[in-house]
Amino acid sequence: MGHDHDHIKEGEWQTGLCDCCSGSHCCIGTWCPCLVVQKTQTWLSNPADSNPSGCGTTCLAYTVLQYTCGFGFCVEWGQRRAIRNKFGIKNGSKCSDCMTPFCCPCCAAIQEYTEVERRRLVANRGSGVVKEGYMAPVGMSVGR
Repeated sequence: MGHDHDHIKEGEWQTGLCDCCSGSHCCIGTWCPCLVVQKTQTWLSNPADSNPSGCGTTCLAYTVLQYTCGFGFCVEWGQRRAIRNKFGIKNGSKCSDCMTPFCCPCCAAIQEYTEVERRRLVANRGSGVVKEGYMAPVGMSVGR
């Protein structure tokens, strides 16, 4: 039986903005969103990386901007636009890409992470989404 993460809904976010507590990264995304933003950025540039580090230039930029002047949302704004463009997500706009991380930075970071993670996992399966169970190849028969 498939799970929700086995199916990619084309043209839309896989989770809602307020679904941030449904995954295993809820706490880290709430208390250290910079780590989640960094992992998301790493997966955007290198989907094959199975365990990206949370430390890096994106994490540093987010932390410095967020805790010195409150502009950490600018890092997520660019990342959110990149995710929508890369995956063809239609629901959203340049304005919502800015306002979502401005108003709800932790929820936005977790949503972006979940989006890239799910699409990366499906893509790494090879042919994409598993939609059906086993089907015998044509011409295969049992017995004589």
